[in-house]
Amino acid sequence: MAEVTLESLPFPGSSRDALSEILKQGAQRMLGCAIEAEVAEWIDGRARVTDEQGRRQVVRNGYPPKRTIVTGLGELVVRQPRVHDRRTDASREKFTSQILPPYLRKAIEQPLFCKSHARRSLDRSDCSGSEGYASRMA
Repeated sequence: MAEVTLESLPFPGSSRDALSEILKQGAQRMLGCAIEAEVAEWIDGRARVTDEQGRRQVVRNGYPPKRTIVTGLGELVVRQPRVHDRRTDASREKFTSQILPPYLRKAIEQPLFCKSHARRSLDRSDCSGSEGYASRMA
């Protein structure tokens, strides 16, 4: 009798890997654009702050080293612009991203559906906190 062995061979370029990579790249681009827009909005809100020569006191100042954030899609590499406030007095402000907090290494997973949805109707009042999550996603 012949011995039969079954092996699972990796298939290069499978559709699942391609789809995952497209989703990962899209998420990385979306996160990058959102962070850039957040920084630009924060700096534009302080455009009126100038010194005696009329130079802006709140400006972009390059990028710190890239960071890696672990998400459900895998690791995403993120660059966040550095912001410099040149004022020396107590009115100096420190920029802190609401999208990407300073020490975030793993994305907080937010459930799209709560357990009560599986048991009952899709009434949002049954799920505590889902309304806030839905409004942030819109």
